[in-house]
Amino acid sequence: MFKKLICLLLAGIMFVSIFTACGSKTNDSTTTNSTNESSDEAKSGSEKSGSEELAPYAISAFLPGDTPLHLDEVLEEANKKLKDALNVTLSINFASWTDFPNKAQVMIAAGDETDLIFDAPWMHLPQMISAGAYLDLEQLLNEHAPDLLKAFPKLMIDANRQNGKIMGIPLGDVLSSYHGLWIRGDLREKYGMPPIETIEQYEQYLMKVKENEAGMIPLTWLGNYCIGPNGFYDAGYDVVLFGGNNAEVDIFATADEVEEIVPIYENPHVLEWINMVRKWYLAGLIEKDQMTQKDETGAFKSGKVASIKGDYIVGTIQNQIESIIPGAKVEFISFEGKNDKHVTNFAQWNFICVNANAKDPVRVVKFLNWMYEDQANYDLLRYGIKDVHWVDAGDKMYDLPQGIDASKNYNFPGYTLMWNPNFERTLATSSEDDKFYYKKLRDENMLVPSMLTGFTPDLEPVKNEIAKVSAIWPSTMLPILNGSVDISELPKAQKKLEDAGYLKIVEEAKKQVSEFLANKK
Repeated sequence: MFKKLICLLLAGIMFVSIFTACGSKTNDSTTTNSTNESSDEAKSGSEKSGSEELAPYAISAFLPGDTPLHLDEVLEEANKKLKDALNVTLSINFASWTDFPNKAQVMIAAGDETDLIFDAPWMHLPQMISAGAYLDLEQLLNEHAPDLLKAFPKLMIDANRQNGKIMGIPLGDVLSSYHGLWIRGDLREKYGMPPIETIEQYEQYLMKVKENEAGMIPLTWLGNYCIGPNGFYDAGYDVVLFGGNNAEVDIFATADEVEEIVPIYENPHVLEWINMVRKWYLAGLIEKDQMTQKDETGAFKSGKVASIKGDYIVGTIQNQIESIIPGAKVEFISFEGKNDKHVTNFAQWNFICVNANAKDPVRVVKFLNWMYEDQANYDLLRYGIKDVHWVDAGDKMYDLPQGIDASKNYNFPGYTLMWNPNFERTLATSSEDDKFYYKKLRDENMLVPSMLTGFTPDLEPVKNEIAKVSAIWPSTMLPILNGSVDISELPKAQKKLEDAGYLKIVEEAKKQVSEFLANKK
């Protein structure tokens, strides 16, 4: 079963993918029936008939992360175009990842009118939707965003509805996530190893690092996430987390079936992972203080670590690591055959939502449409000013201008505002593997819809149990899942979880999946 292992971690993924377009097909464009009343025309003072000018409007966005360098000069150029097109201006405020979730909730609860808010299923998207924080966009998109609907494949929109509604634009540079591992390819070559294709070869790589690289940590990951069932295997499977990262029920599905839903401590995939990662931990292949690791990517780029989990794209990290470690090479490892079709539910992990408090949602949606009206509009916000921050390398690729230091250049986090599989460019210096995966994951013929495509967990019925379980998960399950505690401690963890109401979460997962599958027939 080890050959079924592959990384399915969420996203933290957060920044890692940089994508290109495969050319959209008009017959795949999203066309939906207008069935809701979320678009309140009376709320918009900007709608004018005929050739009347639109009233000025200032669009604001609140996004997580650090403010990109040179953002002001890029927005200055963008606002010139936006003024001519829609008579709007755009401002963007950022907050640290630590502060953002709480700040966003407090802002909206207080009636703040910031137009666009980033959210995600792994953050608080379901809770915010339940609280009425965001607008259902279906009617607004149908009436005011034809270019956006052409840009996003119908499958991508439909698979990311929330309880049947379009509660945010799913941001993804590919149609399906694809997770695995990053390793130092230069070290693999140094050890005379062939390209890694199996768990056994990967383990040998970690051992070689331990034996030959004094002071280097073979493998680490974020201490507050397990990289096991929700982060290290899904070759041939689609894995859905019900309950969130700290109260999880792992649901394994293929194109033909959904495996029996059981508590995490009874799941055979999870038990196999626990035994394997404990062996690695005892062998010194995993960082000893891994539970406190907060910046796996930084550790990897600095040369302190030889392997981390992650999405398949490595181009950006390759450039950064080369500037720190001359001759360093990054490789992506997947335990799924490169030419095997990938089973997926097409879920995206990042969304841009329209605040229900926004004064002019029509104009906001028109701005979203503007980004996909022309590749040049998208390029400006995503990559910066052409020939200043980036250059066109042809064939939907881009590069940095000669002499530009990537660490001091404009670098907008596309996953927070505009990512789209048909508009993203590929970094020209990306490896051939990177380019291969870009193409594969935009090709519907290489993707197999799982039985859970379109399934959206509703956590409201078990929110109290999730809160209680989440409070004890870090001290009970995480150490076991991360290998720092032996599997013999599992019965103690099980009892604590069940006392906190974990089995109710499992039963709710069974109920919702059963109902979903019954309605599909």
